[in-house]
Amino acid sequence: MQEIARRVQLIREQDIGMMGGLWQRAEQSFRKNGVGIYFVKDAAEARRVVGKLVGTGPVVKSKTNVGREIGIVEFLRGRGVKVTDTDCGDFLVDMMKQKAVHPVTPALDLDLKKVAEKLKCKGDGKSIKEAVRKKLESEFGKAKVGIIGANFVSADGAVMLIENEGNIGKVLGMKKLVVVTSLEKIVGSHQEGLECLLAQSRFATNRVGKFIHIIGGPSGTGDLGEYQQGMHGAEEMHIVVVDNGRSELLKDEGKRDILKCINCGLCVLACPVFPNVGLEQSGMRGVVIESEAVGDEKLKEVWKCTGCGLCARICPAGIDLRGIAVVVRKKLVEHGHQTEGNQVMMKSIGESGDTLGKKAGGVGEDEGRKGGGADFTYCC
Repeated sequence: MQEIARRVQLIREQDIGMMGGLWQRAEQSFRKNGVGIYFVKDAAEARRVVGKLVGTGPVVKSKTNVGREIGIVEFLRGRGVKVTDTDCGDFLVDMMKQKAVHPVTPALDLDLKKVAEKLKCKGDGKSIKEAVRKKLESEFGKAKVGIIGANFVSADGAVMLIENEGNIGKVLGMKKLVVVTSLEKIVGSHQEGLECLLAQSRFATNRVGKFIHIIGGPSGTGDLGEYQQGMHGAEEMHIVVVDNGRSELLKDEGKRDILKCINCGLCVLACPVFPNVGLEQSGMRGVVIESEAVGDEKLKEVWKCTGCGLCARICPAGIDLRGIAVVVRKKLVEHGHQTEGNQVMMKSIGESGDTLGKKAGGVGEDEGRKGGGADFTYCC
């Protein structure tokens, strides 16, 4: 595992540094293969482009965390388009009207008894699985458009995904295929993509995924003389590449390393704060990336980080998440955004050099608390 992580760190550091050039190569490769590719600035533009491509649907969708970031499901449903999540976890989260708690295992915290009641089946995992599968089978038969994400996109022209359930394979069979991805997913080659795919799978689930998909364009056949586009898979393929603040993040030396993330979710599972107080939806990576688009309000989530550094120690991409949290907090302070507790503590330090304030100096714990500072003191 250490050797896998070492390779991933080398690949991601190199490829993020060459992101612009790699996407130029990828665009040329995809267009040669009959793939439409669209680079969009923000979530609003991404929704407009995807909405135009999708039309009236119906849509079946596999897991796409970038799609979740831009709110694509809510947008399409708001326009009257039927969208069905085909990933088992996403389907259950959607059915129960909850939020995903993890990038790889979104239904991690659902009460299976309540899930079973909703599905009108027994409460064991096998019964729930079968109930979900039956519901999805009919949706695959009705859908005309498939939306997928991308674990990685290679500069030599391939969308690369890894999965266990087989739902992505079925989504690939829709007449029109729309890929929703983002700038940092780029890698230099198929080989690099495969290495990162296997690493993502191993660090996310401690095993290699059952299916790997490498998609270079619409389906077709060469068995009829002249090549005919559109056979058993998609007849039409489009890729929407979302920036949403990432190009600005790349310029920020203090935070750019967050773009090296392979989205295994290991940091979220290891976080002592997860899933109780707010970083549960997207982890430090999501907070930092989303804040580039929506501003400091999202960044305030970082105050909930304990600063233990466990995430940084286990990250296969070698991202110093704790260091990034410190950079973010400094920015928040400069912009006048602090928690009430931090304001009291910093004022006490400034006045007396003591986090508990003047009244706490040399006295017992109970008397110190009367000064007001101790109630707000916490380790960060």
